[in-house]
Amino acid sequence: MGLTKKTALNDNDILAAILRVDGTGSGIDADMVNGSHAADLVPHIDSITKHWIIQNTDTGILAEGVAGSNGTNGTNGTDGITPHIDPTTKHWFIGTTDTGIVAEGVDGSSTTVSEVSVTLTAASWVGSQAPYTQSVTVTGMTTTKSGFTGISQSATAAQRAVASSAKLAITSQGTNTITITADGAKPSLDIPIVVTLLG
Repeated sequence: MGLTKKTALNDNDILAAILRVDGTGSGIDADMVNGSHAADLVPHIDSITKHWIIQNTDTGILAEGVAGSNGTNGTNGTDGITPHIDPTTKHWFIGTTDTGIVAEGVDGSSTTVSEVSVTLTAASWVGSQAPYTQSVTVTGMTTTKSGFTGISQSATAAQRAVASSAKLAITSQGTNTITITADGAKPSLDIPIVVTLLG
């Protein structure tokens, strides 16, 4: 059956017409190039001759070198020297040679950590307007001791909200004492805090 007569052919009409006559010997094989499949056109190496084969033609050109014969075994080498760390200097040694390179850091001193629970009472804030201050006893505190403070885990939601509005901070420290400053709103509730001392 031939093409029906139309005033114009669309893409589908043309494709359908080609497919009806496509195939071996039609001269329009879309999967062939010069009568060869695309896979035959890709250069490859013959597994036996090791020649380059291009479009089914043996070029005679070697793509791989010929394997050489095994050589004779050489004499055994001497054992290498493994680096090690000197237990006294902590330096890397290679054999008996001190490289001077430190492999381990110097042991640090241990740090003692202690916690002191304190309550900032609502009635103890000093000042008629911000900033308000309050000094509390912290046993073990010194003028140089490091540490930090935070709201106790036992604080209620209301106490945490008051502390957040107060904008609390440690502003001074002395022997067995610290001063807390409220730069925000004056706390209307007692606030439990924990002071952590280092060293």
